[in-house]
Amino acid sequence: NTDVFVCMPTGAGKSLCYQLPADQVDRLKELNIPACSINSKLPVGERRLILADLGSNQPKLKLLYITPEMVASASFQPCLTGLCSRGLLSYLAVDEAHCVSQWGHDFRPDYLKLGELRARIPGVPCLALTATAPKNVQEDIVQSLRLRSPMSFVTPVFRRNLHYDVIFRDLLPNPYVHLHAFIKKALAMSSGSAGQVCKIDP
Repeated sequence: NTDVFVCMPTGAGKSLCYQLPADQVDRLKELNIPACSINSKLPVGERRLILADLGSNQPKLKLLYITPEMVASASFQPCLTGLCSRGLLSYLAVDEAHCVSQWGHDFRPDYLKLGELRARIPGVPCLALTATAPKNVQEDIVQSLRLRSPMSFVTPVFRRNLHYDVIFRDLLPNPYVHLHAFIKKALAMSSGSAGQVCKIDP
C-alpha cells in the first residue's frame, strides 16, 4: 500500500509499472484480461454495460482506462462512489501526472478532481507517472494527488543517444537541400550501429 511517483523520459517504460502490454485494451483482451476504456467515442450501449458491470456485486472488469474529465462528471460519480464504498479499487494510476500541477506546461483543471478522489480512498495506493516535471512540479503533483511519503523514481531527461542542434531556417540558402544532406549524413551514421534506424518526426 505504498504510493509511487515516477518521473522518467519518454521511452523509459513508465507504463510498464501498471500495464505490461503496449496495445492497451485490445492487447489485454487478447490475453483474457478484462479491460475497458470509457471515452467520448464509446457508444452509449457499451458504456451502460461497463457501468452495470462495475455496479454488480462481483465486477468482471479488472482494468479501467478513464479520463479525468469522466472522473469529474456527474454521470460517473455514483459508480465511483459504489466502487469506493465496497473497497473494489485496487490502485489508482495517474498517467501524464504533470497535468495536475498549475505550475506545469499542460495544466488541466479536471486533473485536480483526482486529488479529491484520492481523499476518498486513503487506503488505495496511487501511482503517478510523468515524463517531464521540474522540482516544483514534482512537489505539486505529490501535494495535489495527496501522495503519502511516495517511493520516488526520477531519472534525468538527458538522453545520450540524442543530439540537439538549432539551425535558423531563414539563414539557409535552400532549407530542403540542407535537410536532405542532414538525412543522408544521419542515415550513414546509423547504418553501422547495430541495425538502429534514424528517424525524423515532423
